[in-house]
Amino acid sequence: MWNSYFCSDSDSNDDLVDQTNLRILSTCPKKVEKSELPPSWESFIPKRQIEPTIFTNEATSSFEIIDSPFFHKVKYQSPHLKFARVKNRIGQRGFVLKGGASEGDVLLVEEPLLMMPNEKQREDSTFEAVEVCLFSLFQRQKEEVILKLKDLNKLHPQRLQDISMERFEKLTKRHSTFLRYLHEHIKVEEFGLESNDIVRLLFALHQNGFETGVYVNHAMLNHSCLPNCMKFSHLEDGRLVSTLQAVTSISEGSEAVVNYLYPFEQSRSSRKSRITFQFDFECSCE
Repeated sequence: MWNSYFCSDSDSNDDLVDQTNLRILSTCPKKVEKSELPPSWESFIPKRQIEPTIFTNEATSSFEIIDSPFFHKVKYQSPHLKFARVKNRIGQRGFVLKGGASEGDVLLVEEPLLMMPNEKQREDSTFEAVEVCLFSLFQRQKEEVILKLKDLNKLHPQRLQDISMERFEKLTKRHSTFLRYLHEHIKVEEFGLESNDIVRLLFALHQNGFETGVYVNHAMLNHSCLPNCMKFSHLEDGRLVSTLQAVTSISEGSEAVVNYLYPFEQSRSSRKSRITFQFDFECSCE
């Protein structure tokens, strides 16, 4: 199932797609014949890469408040929730509480930068959800594509060196049919992209996408098997949004964290293996 590759998100977006996104997603390819990666792309695959650093999710009190790197603006952010540079985290980023929070406090509300396909759209397409999501991006106006790419490029991994050679080769093989289709229909060079960038973006969507869409600010939240926050999708004023809510009291200076896994109740060995497999870091939770 494709959604096993995403952070948990409470609702499907079957009924939550606005008309603009519905039109764009409907232009995505349906059934296509499976094929191998074209030879012209193989020359882009790097022969050597630096092995990625393995980060843990150990608790840390070391952080530095910084400005959000994204152009995509949130609908609401608690004045106590601050974007920060956090040690021992993938990408060295996260959210911390300056002033604390009470149980039930809404901390962040954000519309998706990109929508994921709904159930019917997934059934009608040969391609995986992340592939449809990425293809739909290129159906927009060029100026909008470039702006959204600037935000997507700030998600982990930001460099090819952050993906192991083994994972890169597996991703290239896994997405070979889509890569060929994209190569035949979209001139990615017009957007300042090379073939390897597409594989990196697909990996970023695997790691940072939620079931209903890509919420770049929510994607900065780090993992804990004992989270102090939860994320869920819903309609607000007729628009799909993702909301971050505190599930317990959070003291000042603590990091806001969510559980990446679904279902939440799993054995320690299962949690550790799934986190390492999907997100490339070692879970240190008990």
